Amino acid sequence: MSGKLVDLPISQVKRIVLAESEVSRASHEAILLIAKATEFFIGSLSNGAYEIAHTSKPSRKTVQKRDIDLLIDGRDEFQFLDGIELVVDKSAKKGIQMHLKFSSNKEDDDEEKTTEEEQQAEEEEKGVEEEEEEE
Repeated sequence: MSGKLVDLPISQVKRIVLAESEVSRASHEAILLIAKATEFFIGSLSNGAYEIAHTSKPSRKTVQKRDIDLLIDGRDEFQFLDGIELVVDKSAKKGIQMHLKFSSNKEDDDEEKTTEEEQQAEEEEKGVEEEEEEE
């Protein structure tokens, strides 16, 4: 790290923060904190993926996508990334572009189905209770 507080370009971090529709303004200090937290996150993610690559058979120094996938599956602090897929577009005019693709998480879908089933069961119970009261 250089003599700066953060290595990420502050103007780009600010642009990304302000792109969020719910954020209309952000102080310089808040932008610095977000940039620093992002650096820590990237460092933790890349170090964890490197450890997986280095301990694999055969040992590698190059981190691959599958190392990041294994890290996300294996460590609780990265579980929020489960279901996000990195799509690499090598046909882009300005070199390689990467996009995040958010796929539906199966567990979330199962949870929603369970909730819907519970609601249907409750409605059926209420219907039976009302019928019994009428009799």
